[in-house]
Amino acid sequence: MSSRLGHEKGIWVHRPDISGYLEHQYLKSEESILLASGIGRYTFGPEVSLNGQSPDIIITTSNTKTQELADSGVLKNTRLIIHPNSGHDNFSVDFVRQFKGRIILGNTLRARAVADYILHGVLTYAHYATMHLNSHYHGPLPKTVTWDDKRRYPRQLLETKQALVIGFGHIGKLVKQGLDSVGIKVTVYDPFLLSQTPLPVLQDQNIICLCASLNPTSQYLVNQKFLEQLPENFLLINAARGGLVDFSALIQSLEVNTSAFALLDVFPYEPFAFDHTQAPPNLHCTSHIAGVFDQLPMKMLAFIKDAVTQFINDPNGKTEYPILKDRLRENFLI
Repeated sequence: MSSRLGHEKGIWVHRPDISGYLEHQYLKSEESILLASGIGRYTFGPEVSLNGQSPDIIITTSNTKTQELADSGVLKNTRLIIHPNSGHDNFSVDFVRQFKGRIILGNTLRARAVADYILHGVLTYAHYATMHLNSHYHGPLPKTVTWDDKRRYPRQLLETKQALVIGFGHIGKLVKQGLDSVGIKVTVYDPFLLSQTPLPVLQDQNIICLCASLNPTSQYLVNQKFLEQLPENFLLINAARGGLVDFSALIQSLEVNTSAFALLDVFPYEPFAFDHTQAPPNLHCTSHIAGVFDQLPMKMLAFIKDAVTQFINDPNGKTEYPILKDRLRENFLI
């Protein structure tokens, strides 16, 4: 029934771009699954021939230039945007307010993977000060090739650490659960969901986990003033949005506080381009991989297929997925 409805209405799905971590074969799988679900047409690419028409559904990435699509007329009759990503700062507040259709988000697709990345970073680098001060300690666990009668293992237990989780959405909640489970004392800061202001006291926060979205109030939240209030051996993990951190201020802080450590997966400008030979040794960078995992393509396909099927059955019906318009708070997207 849904397949016939899709073809009768000639539902057109267009994807302007694709993320680099997805293989080219993914597009064929996406097209095949959606055509089998009942759509009439699937196209891909930055250039699209409209001929007076407009796609009914658009599938975006975090790099899709949504305003350019709107200005070009591509979204003239679009009724659904599927955004299978967590970050959505490429959608402006004005765009979301003016878009007449629905924008659904795939926050849950990557939440567990990003939380795993952050927790792995905490467990790996929470003892960086110990590693820094003890030349015999070269990783999360000491390694010996013969029995060590002295049985030395200089460390502080995780239960002596205090962590600040900034942002309490899907990812923040999972991160807090993980930190709680190993005995770390956790403070959560989310001014939008928890009506908090100002920031908690930072002097005792050994670990900072950024799980927030990027908006005018959170941009450069971690700046020189923020960093100066942290203990010298802080651990900062950012797998959220690059604009949350003043990168130059962070570099200066790491150079001064050599027992501190930063793990960054996101950057103000991507792909990041800075001289790794001049980067401080207590900075570890990865290439926006926190939400990438082996099963992601299949989860994305299932999410997109379900969203399109719901639309075919009832374009104005309820959806179980987060809707971006619901995340408007005055002039911010959270």
